[in-house]
Amino acid sequence: MKKNRKRKSAVRTAFAFFLICALAVNPARPSASAVGAEMSDDLDIPAEGQEETPEEKDLWEEEGAEPLELETPVLKTASRAGGAIKISWNEVKGAQEYVLMRSTRKDGGFQTICTAEAAARSYTDRDCAVGKKYYYRLTAFCDEREFSAESKVKAGRALGQAALTGISNVSGSKKLVLSWKPVKGADSYQIERKNNKTGKYEKIGSAKGTENQYTDKDRNGGTCYTYRVRAADAGGGWGSYSEKMSQMAIDKDKKMIALTYDDGPSVYTPVVLKALEKYKVHATFFVVGNRAGTYADSLRKEIGLGCEIGNHTYAHTMLSSLGEKLIAEALEKTTQAVKRETGVEISLMRPPGGACNQTVRRAAGMPIIMWSIDTRDWQTRSTSATIQCVSEKAYDGAIVLMHDIHSPTVKAADEIIRRLKADGYQLVTVSELAAYRGGMKNGEVYSQFRRQKE
Repeated sequence: MKKNRKRKSAVRTAFAFFLICALAVNPARPSASAVGAEMSDDLDIPAEGQEETPEEKDLWEEEGAEPLELETPVLKTASRAGGAIKISWNEVKGAQEYVLMRSTRKDGGFQTICTAEAAARSYTDRDCAVGKKYYYRLTAFCDEREFSAESKVKAGRALGQAALTGISNVSGSKKLVLSWKPVKGADSYQIERKNNKTGKYEKIGSAKGTENQYTDKDRNGGTCYTYRVRAADAGGGWGSYSEKMSQMAIDKDKKMIALTYDDGPSVYTPVVLKALEKYKVHATFFVVGNRAGTYADSLRKEIGLGCEIGNHTYAHTMLSSLGEKLIAEALEKTTQAVKRETGVEISLMRPPGGACNQTVRRAAGMPIIMWSIDTRDWQTRSTSATIQCVSEKAYDGAIVLMHDIHSPTVKAADEIIRRLKADGYQLVTVSELAAYRGGMKNGEVYSQFRRQKE
């Protein structure tokens, strides 16, 4: 509706009121109709019943037209990495200004955080606590804020960074199962895998916000894969990517072998770790507990590479000469030392010197791992002899014994791994090998894991 008719009527009403008051005070004044007509002529206001000229109509239309009624703004919110929320809105026709307000309560306490021009369609709120819910309201204004339209309150949340907690390669042949911590407010999760050829991450799948696992199937056994994950909200927003995590896929139908190193960690252990990282393969380290604090970096590196840590007592004690209580104490002390440095719980052990009897078996409380290939590296102290021994005696399911406290032994690691991979072996931890070859039980002794008959 236009304002001109109302405006003329209001003017006439004001004139009439003025004249009545004036006549009441001084009856000698001219009649109201005469004065009204005179004033109407002066102000160019048509008298009652008088037809307006086209020019007059245009003038009143131009001066008194009401603006179009503003549409109601519609808000959308989407998380942005780094603790931010993007608020966007539709174009409101005729709006000349937008005012965005925020509160931590849905029912009040709103404060202005942004005043935007007519062309603006979004604003990024960077002053957000990760995981906390915020409420937003937008008002569109026109005609110097004489007219306005207000949106409904819209909630938003800055999603936190996703965190991978592990990747299992023993949940099925050629499968890798990713797990992560739930992210508050997540509507879904996006999983990405690094392309080993291009080095770029590619989306491979998604999971619902109520899920915290994803299975990547049909992976090549013996190949290492790297992943990252991030949370998403219903508005198409994202949280920050998780730290990358890698794992080697295992094919139960391909050859497997477990390299094991005793008596460390030592100053030489990083040489072995460098070779394992280079070829992206795994090994098992049976560590002596009293060395854990001194070489904690090596222990953490072993875990980071997907390797396994086993218990080799706290002071390289010959367990066969001890009672159950002392055996349990020697093992527990090492377990706690390793857990203190890595956060990892040890799940298997190897008695120093292979000294094992029924007492050791009862007290161990975990599988007891021996070996099927003894390189006798402690005796030969020869890099070439160690390489030759492993190369000539390797077979599917074997467990190889070496010691990472000897320089010649660690120098052999690179060539041993290269040859085994070239021969088609998957270099796995003892637990990975066992998972596909019948499993393990506490107190039982294992020296190899042959392929199970179907």
